[in-house]
Amino acid sequence: MKISVEKGLENISYYLTQKGYEIVPEDSVADAYIYENTPISSIPSANFSPVSSLAENPILLICAKNRSFDEIEMTLKQKAYNKLF
Repeated sequence: MKISVEKGLENISYYLTQKGYEIVPEDSVADAYIYENTPISSIPSANFSPVSSLAENPILLICAKNRSFDEIEMTLKQKAYNKLF
């Protein structure tokens, strides 16, 4: 799984690298993007597959705000958030 991480979240990048995940630059195509302060409308478009193939190649957006390293990793493993309510 290729993961792109917002600049400034190097601690998350380091943690995930230690867990064996592949961290790619923000301008690379990725399977997941972890952000904290970037508005969704400003997330680098290179991370997204073309709209026509989005259903085949979706990207998991993970907001790291108020999430522990373990919660972020669990979201990556499940490829989905836990129950919202």
